[in-house]
Amino acid sequence: MNRPIRMIPTVRHYLWGGEKLRSWGKDGETPLAESWELSARADGMSFSDDGRSLAEIFSHDFPGRDFPVLVKLIDAAKDLSVQVHPDDRAARAEGFPYGKSECWFVLSAEPGSRLAIGLEKDMDRAELREAALDGSLPRYLHWITPKEGECYAIEAGQIHALGAGIMVAEVQQNSDTTYRLYDYGRLDRDGNPRPLHLDKALQVADLTAWTHLPTVLRKNGTWTLLCDMPSFSLFGGSDPMEFPDRSEFSAVIALEDMRFECRNESFSLPRGQTAYLPPHTPLSMKERGLCLLILPKKEGTDA
Repeated sequence: MNRPIRMIPTVRHYLWGGEKLRSWGKDGETPLAESWELSARADGMSFSDDGRSLAEIFSHDFPGRDFPVLVKLIDAAKDLSVQVHPDDRAARAEGFPYGKSECWFVLSAEPGSRLAIGLEKDMDRAELREAALDGSLPRYLHWITPKEGECYAIEAGQIHALGAGIMVAEVQQNSDTTYRLYDYGRLDRDGNPRPLHLDKALQVADLTAWTHLPTVLRKNGTWTLLCDMPSFSLFGGSDPMEFPDRSEFSAVIALEDMRFECRNESFSLPRGQTAYLPPHTPLSMKERGLCLLILPKKEGTDA
């Protein structure tokens, strides 16, 4: 009988990371930039609390299928690069299995922090290239002052940048393909400029002005559809509920200490921890508690 599985993440130490992930139960060397909560990637595998890799678990549940998503907690102590990701078609033309659409759920945002999604006005490729090369690109981006509880959908091809002082939960397609447009002239740990990928970025970037609004988590606890992508849906809420019985897997991220019930047994999930729910796992919330529910979709369906 299927039961929820607590996952142990892999942490990543990028130069823009900070210390906030420690308060979410993560550990490791400074800077702590990302916690890969739900990852079946060989370069950042997550494991069950009994030592099984997510790849092994998923292969048992769905033989022959690729794990479709990657779930992270991200602490941006410094500005991330201005970047863009390819869609599935462009990624496959480069030999990658998937493109990368994603969403950011804002866990915290310091006063004055900001993020960028899209352009402030339409541009052509020549203008965008020139702005990336002369360092003026940030002034052409659509900057937003985020608030805790907001969710931003970032389709493949959308130029974006996460600013300093923001912590997010990121749900994305299972891809690590990123094209940097601009990186503030930063150097890597060896003192070399971090590479840009202008030609590839310009091929896939959406050059139209960004006009969308975020989805906001309802403060009364009602469950909210925060993001709906072709490969996954993201919900958030705190009201007691019976989780859907699915033939697909799902996942839960606890935003505070949580207690669930599965087959008349209690299942606890500390703040910041993620659980993988195999198909047909009867999980219920009997008490209020804030969490995110990720419902991946089988390719070509709304399952």
